[in-house]
Amino acid sequence: MLFGLHWLELGGAERWALECIQAASDAGMVPIVLTDRPSTSPWVTRPEMADAIFLPLTSPLEDSQDAALLNGLFERFDIRGIHVHHCTWLYERLPWIRARFPRVPIADSLHIVEWRTGGFVDIAVRVSDAIDVHHVVSPQLRDYLILDRGVPREKVALATLADLTPTTRTPAGPSTEGTTIAFVGRLTQQKRPYLFLRLVSRLRRDLPGARFIVHGNGELGDEIRAMSRRLRLGDVLEFRSVNHPVSATLDEADVLVISSDNEGVTLTSFEAAAHDALVISADVGSQRSVVVDDLLCPRHPLQFLSAARDRVVTAVTDPAARERWAAEQRRKVDAFAALPHARAWTRDLYKEWNA
Repeated sequence: MLFGLHWLELGGAERWALECIQAASDAGMVPIVLTDRPSTSPWVTRPEMADAIFLPLTSPLEDSQDAALLNGLFERFDIRGIHVHHCTWLYERLPWIRARFPRVPIADSLHIVEWRTGGFVDIAVRVSDAIDVHHVVSPQLRDYLILDRGVPREKVALATLADLTPTTRTPAGPSTEGTTIAFVGRLTQQKRPYLFLRLVSRLRRDLPGARFIVHGNGELGDEIRAMSRRLRLGDVLEFRSVNHPVSATLDEADVLVISSDNEGVTLTSFEAAAHDALVISADVGSQRSVVVDDLLCPRHPLQFLSAARDRVVTAVTDPAARERWAAEQRRKVDAFAALPHARAWTRDLYKEWNA
């Protein structure tokens, strides 16, 4: 089975891709994993990759080399299906594959509407004739494909990733003494960790004794650490790498702040809810599917900072408001979790492909 990934690094789409790779192995197929972005591929050693053939395509290939690679794979292996996970190189070659090997089923998984550039959704729509089914992880993305982009309803399958996160303990409510506010995610432009640092700079004055955690790695890592020094946050802000368990950070967190410029539905929202941490998020993607309406903040940076500061302070200092928001968060997360699950959908799909 052929998979196309962006890279093998920390990310919600990548976590789901690894689940699919494991499902293919469990179904008796050999996963062939292509990536098209330069990376040190830290996840190549994960157990899901133990039976996989890994092909990192990080150098430009001539057209003849593209055809030689794909023809070689189809000649060497009895490929039962193709599943694309945010891989531009493979997306762009799907029409050629469909023409050359018309009986091979093709699916993709889409997580996010890139409101600036169109992103992977735009690519997927342009090559939709070569794809049998588009798997989407949120109602917002389903409606966008069907209502806004004209993809036939029968080609779009909604199956959420809500079951990718375990349920853990329920801690006691927060207090202003020892409150922990966390950011968990890649240190990239999409996640806007610099906005979280600006928020920390404001909240340290509002919440004496509070501490803050930035958990993640990424290309903005050096810039974010330098910004922390400029803002003199060293006494209240702790950096944690991906080697530290996310569950441990969320176990300590009273509030999780998602400052992203865009998202689908973040897995960290479910993880935080499982740890009874309130999620305060930019109103992007389909975050409103799981985040309390009152805790959604405008996307614009200055408006986000103002709204997030107000919500965090209220969540920490007003027990009645916190309990009301916590109850609504549980209701939303439970309702979303009741939608079809991607694990079951994928197992059924792969079983059909490998029949």
